[in-house]
Order: sequence, then structure tokens, then C-alpha cells
Amino acid sequence: MRSHRVLTTERHELDIMVSQFISHDSTVGAAIGRNWIEKQWKVMYDLDATPVDIKLQVQEHKLHSHEVAIESMGQAIFSGAGSNAKAKMTEDFCYQWPFRASARGINEINFFEARPDRTNPYMWVPATITRQREDGFFEVTARQVDERGYAREAKYPAMHKDDLREASTQKPLMMSESSLVLKVPKSDPTHAQFSVENEIVTRHFGRPSPPPLRAGEKKPKIEFKVTKDRSKVEANVGHDVLSHFNSGEVRSIDSEVERLAHSWTAQLGPFAKHTIKVSKKQTLTKIISLVVDDDLFVEATAADLACTGNGWQCNFRFVGEKTLDFEVFKTNSDGAPLDQTAHVEEKRRYVHECSVFIPNDRDLTTAQFFIDGVDFRQLPMKPLCEEPTLSMNPAVMLQSYSIKVPYKVDMDAPSNFALLTNSILGVPAGTQQVATGFFASCCCANSVAPDSTEVQG
Repeated sequence: MRSHRVLTTERHELDIMVSQFISHDSTVGAAIGRNWIEKQWKVMYDLDATPVDIKLQVQEHKLHSHEVAIESMGQAIFSGAGSNAKAKMTEDFCYQWPFRASARGINEINFFEARPDRTNPYMWVPATITRQREDGFFEVTARQVDERGYAREAKYPAMHKDDLREASTQKPLMMSESSLVLKVPKSDPTHAQFSVENEIVTRHFGRPSPPPLRAGEKKPKIEFKVTKDRSKVEANVGHDVLSHFNSGEVRSIDSEVERLAHSWTAQLGPFAKHTIKVSKKQTLTKIISLVVDDDLFVEATAADLACTGNGWQCNFRFVGEKTLDFEVFKTNSDGAPLDQTAHVEEKRRYVHECSVFIPNDRDLTTAQFFIDGVDFRQLPMKPLCEEPTLSMNPAVMLQSYSIKVPYKVDMDAPSNFALLTNSILGVPAGTQQVATGFFASCCCANSVAPDSTEVQG
């Protein structure tokens, strides 16, 4: 059993999905060689991270002898002497890729409680996690009382998650963890097992949505500009786009049919257009190619996908995020608007379950495509219309589209009291110490007034 280093993401959830699977053998053509099997996987755990790339090659010889080579991320994890050389297996081979997401509440003051001394399991003190380490431990700042009764902060470089809990609920600290495992049996490497949490990877096929951006492209999003008095919100889109964004309704755009090819184009919300295509290079081959957004997704036989029955079927999902971007005026801790603006993003995760089914692999005109259990032919059509952008009151937007305008609080900005005292004393805005001095002069005038000044009682 060997293991890759832990792959971590700053997200709070793991999205483990096989974004590419290719299975070839000697029936593909003479170029691959006789009695040769090659399998490739690309596995995503974060929508923004580089997928894990894995390749398995098996050369079969007479008398059930095999030579094997395995690569991951361009590096050999099982091979013979020399570059890319295959080797005979002397025992079963197992390799693991562990994944870990980030815990919620990091850098939030006293969001957690810590148990610094395990000999006193009932003593929990306020704590702030300042960093999550790659090894799964946490850097923590905890507030404790020393032997003289004074509160002090202590920093712990590596605290175990079992010694941390949420302060408000007292629930144990939770973070999403998973693993990918490849098992190659010595007796028959062609029957290698690839699993996610003990489930075969064919149950974890998925693609990111919207499609990955090309060079120079910007991620599409809905933008709002909020006036300083928060009386009006201006959007960069019209009613249909905003309502479609909210509903996430799947709409059909186009479909093309040939004997050895069949494609569907669908829209998952206003900014997620996808084209799904199945095809065959030859009539008699059993290998089907499934291409999504011009990128090879699956190329395999029904047996490779563990299909039951006579047809070829591939189940997968689209996983994505849609973004709302608000440009708002900052406020101080009392809610008073400032002159500076800031952007606040709201991200919403979405998932659509899909299935391509081919009952007769010699005639792809019979192929069917389903999204969330609905046949593509029954999906509503995308409307062709142009409309003006929206401008409305925040209350109207909340009632009509269930979208609430957020705030951006600047905790370093002067409070209303500080602004008032600065105004009275004629001090420029942003000078916080004046407020303290003015408050002191009101409460303890004799202690701060100069000796030459007469203080009126």
C-alpha cells in the first residue's frame, strides 16, 4: 500500500468526479500492439484545481504473464528499470490519493473552543484557528488564564481536530475528507479496480459547469451596483436572465443525428451551455466515444462501464457554481455608509444528473440523453429575445427574485460616535483618537486640562 501526499482544497466541500476515462485494448488498432490494455483516468477534487492524471498499461504475454506500468501526474508509481518501462508484478499493488477540504470558521475570532490539556477533558477555552496545516492539524490561538489569574493568549502550532469544537454548538470540528484507491491484482492486472470511498469510479463521472474558460475569457456572472443610500440596485442583465439564474431551468438548444453520431446542446442556467456528443469510429467496434464541450470525456465499451443489459449507458453529472457580484458602499460597524465601495460575491452550487443511453450501438440515431430524469426532447426551448437591464429597489428584488443585497462592514472605520465628535471638534474624518480624547475631556476634565486653564464647574 502506497500513498500520495494529501491533496487539499480551500473549499469547504470536495467535488470528487472522474472528468475523463479512456479504456483501449488491442482491438482499437495495430498501433497499440497485440495483447495490450491501456486505461486512463482524470479525477477532479476541486473545480479550480488541476485534475489527478492516472495511466495504467498492461502487456499480456503467454502463460498468463503480465508486465505493468502505472503513472500518476507524469511520475511513475510502478515501473521497471528505465523510463516508462513495464515490470512484472510480484505482489498485489495498491495506491491511494487522499483528499481533504478546509474546515469552516478559520480566522473567525473565537468561532471554536479548544481543549489544550487532554488530562483535563472538561476544560474548553475560546480559540481561533489561524491556519489549517497540510497534515490535517491546525494552528490555533487560544485564550487561557495563567497561574496569576490573568487572561492571556497562547499559540499552538499543531492541534488535533479532536481537541477543537464549535463554540456555539459544541459540535466536533468537521471537514470533508475522501480518498481515491487503485488496486491492481497480481493474478490479473487487466481487472484493476479503481474506487472512490469503496465505490467504483463509474458512479463518479462528472464534468465542471460552465465549461472551462479559454485563454482571455472571463467567468460570466451577474453584477449588481447598489447606490449609497441603498435605494436602487442596477443589474447588468434583464428579467429573463435573472429569473433563469434563480430557477436553474435546463433548456434545449439543438440536436444533431447521424447513424454513427448523435449530439445534444443544452443550457443549464443562463451562462452554462454544454454540448454532449456520442460517436463511433467504426460500425463493428464496441467502443463508444462520449465528448463533452469538444473534450473527450469517456471512450470505452459497455463492459468497461459495468453496464447491465444489452445497451451502452454512461451516467454522469454536471457540477458548477454560479456567481452574484454586488458592488456596494462599505458601512461602519453602526451601519452608516462610507464613501468607499467594495465587491461582495455570493456563490451558489448546482448539480445536474445526466445519462446517455444507446440501446443499439450500431445505430446511434437510437441514442437518448436525459437530464435530471427528463428526456432531452421534452425540455423547454431556449427563448430568443433581448431585453433591457433591470433597475429596482432592493425590497422589490428580494420579493421578485429572492436575492438580498448584502453589506460590507469595515470594522476599522470610525463609529458614528467618533464621526460625531470629530465633526464637533472640526477634525478630519478618519481620526479615531480624537473621539477618545473628547470622551476623556467630558468625563475627567480636571485630569486632562492644562494648569493654566480654568475649568468651569
